[in-house]
This record gives sequence, C-alpha cells and structure tokens, in this order.
Amino acid sequence: MYSRPIKYLISLSSLFPVFLIFWLVGIINNWKQLHFYFSLKGSDFKAFFYLHGFLLVFLLLLFVCLGMINFAKSHLSPQTIDVKAIKPADVNLVSILLSYLAPWCKFYFENSHDYIYAAGYFLIASVLAIVTSRAYHYNITFSLFFGYKHFEVSTTKEVTYLVLSKKSLINKKQLTEVVHLTDYMLINIS
Repeated sequence: MYSRPIKYLISLSSLFPVFLIFWLVGIINNWKQLHFYFSLKGSDFKAFFYLHGFLLVFLLLLFVCLGMINFAKSHLSPQTIDVKAIKPADVNLVSILLSYLAPWCKFYFENSHDYIYAAGYFLIASVLAIVTSRAYHYNITFSLFFGYKHFEVSTTKEVTYLVLSKKSLINKKQLTEVVHLTDYMLINIS
C-alpha cells in the first residue's frame, strides 16, 4: 500500500479534470487569439503557457497518476481476496459536479482575480479530497482516461472495497488478486 501523500494524490486525482475544464474555458474565451503555429520568441512562449498552462498541468498530473497505477501493479505486493459479493459502483455525483460544473460558473481568466478564484476552488476541493481519502469514492479520472471500471466488493470478512478493474467483473471467481492503492481502494491484477 502507498504512503499517505500518495493516497492523498490518488484521492485528489478525481479532481484532475478540473484543469482540463479550466483550459477549455480559456480556449473558448480566447478563441480569436488562437493560431496554428508556435514561435520560440519569448513573448510567444509566455503566451503559449498562459493559454495552455492548465492543459499542461492536467497532462502532467495524468501521467503521474498513470505512473502510480503502473508502479503499484508491478511493484506492490499482491494479495488474495475472498469475495462475498460484487456489484458495479454507483457514480459519486458530488465529485462529478465539483469536477465538471463548478469551473464553468465564473472563470473566464480575463484578469488575475480569476486565477485566484481557480486556486481557491482547487484548494477547497483538495481539502475535501484529503478529508474523504479514507473512504472509497468513484474516480472519474480512472474511468475516462485509463479505462477502469469501478466495482463495490464485499469480502467474507464483511469489509467493503472499491475495486478498479479493466475488465467487467460479473462473478466473484474473476477477482482473486488485488493490490491496495489506498485503504479501501484496490486494483484488480488477476
């Protein structure tokens, strides 16, 4: 199992699409300034990062998250699991609303105040993610960008986990080995 900061990052990864939404809002707001070439002049380089910075942050965080998953699958010790019941996990609507709807409310990135609002939004969302990191939650990043399906699994010891799996789990014989990502989030490696 990962250390506490990595667990927080995995929990926080459900909010990474916020940066993609911020980038889209910026693109929509600045669509007249877009062009299809890139100059290495200092002012053009700065403008590129001003316009596409959120996309670059999103992609960086996405690759870090993918690296953590791949590292966990190959280096953390697998454990067997005695499954009592499997069912598809319900979507956590609060996470989706925070991730996708809230950034559209005000952020036009016309002045520095919008960046302060964006940082404040992400700070509040980060605190919520850290506070709920011990609970399992639906992670839209794993679904949309990595192709994982979420399943609620009850064990014979009456413990319930959220299991990430690339394949659909229909019966309990399909899930035999897992790796702990967080206290209640597992990844299927069988």
